[in-house]
Amino acid sequence: MPEEPELVVVAERARRSEAGSRAVFKALARSYLYARTSEDAPLLHVADLGERGRWASVFSTRERLAATIGECDAIGMPGMDFLEFVPTGVGLVLDPRDPHALPCRRTCSTRRPQPSA
Repeated sequence: MPEEPELVVVAERARRSEAGSRAVFKALARSYLYARTSEDAPLLHVADLGERGRWASVFSTRERLAATIGECDAIGMPGMDFLEFVPTGVGLVLDPRDPHALPCRRTCSTRRPQPSA
């Protein structure tokens, strides 16, 4: 069985309250992420849930995206780039339907970290 991506391991730890939002955000930024897009342009599919907010599904692997959504247009990119691509006010749901599924609100800055002096 292939080793799980770091993001999945961190999400599992977060679900058990063994890792915080900062660890999840850092793992998201270091990961390669996949999401459903439209056929015409790389627009992220966002669900507006009214008072519960606006959310987009993001996947840790192409296989998880296919297992959840089926055949669709998709985009993949490094996590830090993906976080910059997500519209302001849109939260992410990591790997919906998987045991480690995790909602991630965009409360942290998504600007690239500056090198330490």
